[in-house]
Amino acid sequence: MIKRKLILVIVTVVIVFASVTTLLFYSGYFSPQPSLQAKITAFIAEGPSPIVGMEMIITFNVTVENTGTAEIKNGNLTIERMVNGNISETGAYDYRPESFTLHAGETLQDQINLLIGFDDSMKSNQSFTAVLRGDGAVLDERKLGS
Repeated sequence: MIKRKLILVIVTVVIVFASVTTLLFYSGYFSPQPSLQAKITAFIAEGPSPIVGMEMIITFNVTVENTGTAEIKNGNLTIERMVNGNISETGAYDYRPESFTLHAGETLQDQINLLIGFDDSMKSNQSFTAVLRGDGAVLDERKLGS
């Protein structure tokens, strides 16, 4: 008799626990946090094209998509120029926008111009990497060149 009562109490506790857990889960109490994810979907370079004197301009068209469920705040898109495996500080960049917000599912198209000397534009062992950052973290990178 005592065993039956004990088994009945245990089964009742398990059913109540399972019911409460299920209700909490489906009510959103245990729902996952929004994810911060984005990717560079397009990265194209145009140029180099000559401008004034011995200066050349390379125009980068970059498309970014927020593929996560969270809003990306303080987003930043930069271009890193590598020559012979080292980051090159040569050139002047035009960044637009410097900081942006990208809502979940939203896409951003940006154009970044790099102004460099004629000699620097002809280096064969160079590459360019678009780096997407959001909320202080690197979210994606895309490379062009060797």
